[in-house]
Amino acid sequence: MRVLKTGLALAITALMVLSSIGTASAQASTVVTTTTGGWLTDLDGNLLRDGEGYYVLTISSDKLAGDEVQVDLDRFASLFLDDFRNVSSAASTKKLKIVNRTGRTLTYKDYSFSTENTLPRTDNIFRDSEGSFTHSMGRAYGSAYAAMLSSITSPTYRTDLCLDVQGFDGKNINLLIANLRPVNSAVMDFYGVANSYDISLPQMLALDQNLRAAGYTSYANYLKRYYNVADLRDIPLAEAYNVLGTTRGAQTGITNWRDNTMGGKPIPAGEVGALGSYFKVWGIMDVNADPEDRAEYPYVPNYFIMETDPEVLAFAYDYLYTHGIRFTLDDARYPFDRTDSEAGRGGIYGIRSYVEQVPENRAYVEDVLGTGELRNGEAITLDHVAAGLYVPNAWNQNRLYDFGFGLSFAVKRLPLVPETGGGGSVLQQGLLLAGTVGAGVWLVLRVAKRRRPSNDSK
Repeated sequence: MRVLKTGLALAITALMVLSSIGTASAQASTVVTTTTGGWLTDLDGNLLRDGEGYYVLTISSDKLAGDEVQVDLDRFASLFLDDFRNVSSAASTKKLKIVNRTGRTLTYKDYSFSTENTLPRTDNIFRDSEGSFTHSMGRAYGSAYAAMLSSITSPTYRTDLCLDVQGFDGKNINLLIANLRPVNSAVMDFYGVANSYDISLPQMLALDQNLRAAGYTSYANYLKRYYNVADLRDIPLAEAYNVLGTTRGAQTGITNWRDNTMGGKPIPAGEVGALGSYFKVWGIMDVNADPEDRAEYPYVPNYFIMETDPEVLAFAYDYLYTHGIRFTLDDARYPFDRTDSEAGRGGIYGIRSYVEQVPENRAYVEDVLGTGELRNGEAITLDHVAAGLYVPNAWNQNRLYDFGFGLSFAVKRLPLVPETGGGGSVLQQGLLLAGTVGAGVWLVLRVAKRRRPSNDSK
């Protein structure tokens, strides 16, 4: 930067036409735009794209903290989470622009990922031993699901209720991300049936009790002995997928009440009490919408049960973040596996690989973000940021997902610029400030001088 001087102090104000930030965009042309937390947004704070289709985050000087600046990209990650709401085999690509307006030169330093963004992980533990049904949207929800209804129906509200079960990240598992208990090969073999529709709801409700009667200490203990492993995470990945339900030979929905028929069996009014407290806490079922036999059969298939075994919950959570949620900063050069079956793998693009910064993951991120300087006014543009959700159907009933991330940049120190002239030696240090005014950008360059007497001064 060339220093201009006219005396002991100098202030230059320049008004320039905005380029990409001020350019009218197809999305924003009819929307009044502003910035919220550095993001380009509408007046309600919703993220908008600029004229080139980028979500834009501007780093301002107030974000500087010593020799580092932290860039929070959780809001950008939330865009993908909205795409994943109750959908599997979903992948989307978005464009991100990070603009440096700090007045300093930055260089990429590090990244950090978290499993927690919109779903709080707290010590507010959900507990209910009796349970009751809440009717809403044509379904009857047990108390666990009823506690999540506001989150299920709202685009923004998220419950902080969690299970007293910790995932690989050491955090309690939020109710909204916990998996269902599917009818899988292990369950079918235990009951000696060939098809998932041969399993009745009473059999699933009594599974833990029947396993204990057969000499197993828990459902997790049965699965480990069934697959001959010491830890659930040692189950081969294709089978691990099957444990959590698949579209092939296993399902989360139980189709029968008592009689095993492919068409399903509704619950007679006189037997609703037989559902018991367990299902009234952890179950979901459809309400009969047919006025002709609603009084006789108030509830109809399918029936669903949330998972309650702590080991299985932790195992499912690990699978979700290792293989189910996949992410890349550059899908053009570093695409993730889009296989939506038991053959799919997260690899270095699974969110857990980012959380733990495995070496291969770290290497690709550094290649994408580079080590060059990001001068004031320059931007990092990422044209192919992508994320995908590929999960078994244990997450197919009003489930939400979560992850967030951020970047850190090193701040280059401003150099002292020696200068001579005017009968003395001068030390100058420049500070560039930037901001927006109307449809333009203002720049103020302040030059502070400290004059040293020359040798012939008296």
